[in-house]
Amino acid sequence: TILYQTGLLFALCLCVSAFHTWPKDQSYLCKRPSTVNNFDWNKFSGPWLTAARDITKPEDEAFFSTATCANVNVWPSNSSWSINVLIGGEIPDITGPYYPLTPNKGLIRIYWTARKTYYNFAVTCTDYTSYAVAYLCGYTSDYSKTEFTLLLVRDIKEFDRIKNSADYRKCVAQTANNPVDKIIRVQHNQCTNY
Repeated sequence: TILYQTGLLFALCLCVSAFHTWPKDQSYLCKRPSTVNNFDWNKFSGPWLTAARDITKPEDEAFFSTATCANVNVWPSNSSWSINVLIGGEIPDITGPYYPLTPNKGLIRIYWTARKTYYNFAVTCTDYTSYAVAYLCGYTSDYSKTEFTLLLVRDIKEFDRIKNSADYRKCVAQTANNPVDKIIRVQHNQCTNY
């Protein structure tokens, strides 16, 4: 009766759990680039323009293929981040909270709320005033890896000068699948979202 039904339900749950693969954090499969020592999130905060992007997952590349006017913001005061970008004239919701992993090394875990996906966000190099390289890696709900290398600048007009630096190219090579000159540029013409 009730005891029998409870026992049957318990046995059914055990069978289901034995054959079901439960989601696991797979961020250990992401690249482990070196990051900035003694990183200062307050100096890093504020708007960064995405000058170029290297994306590994075809679905993400398709989604961001028409992206223009992209900028990244990280706010230490309220532990939040956002990416403002125009895609086909629309501004998708690319925002969420972040959690420190090793904040003094430029490594945080961000949560893209609309996508329900956690990403490791690593700043691999920066001078805080003109350039930064960020590597983002996470796993989507279908357990597929999604990676982005973002080449960030404070002034988009300076990117061509910055990208020719040997140190900058070495930093980009840690995470990008393509050399700097082959990475897709993000256009910043007639931007209305920042």
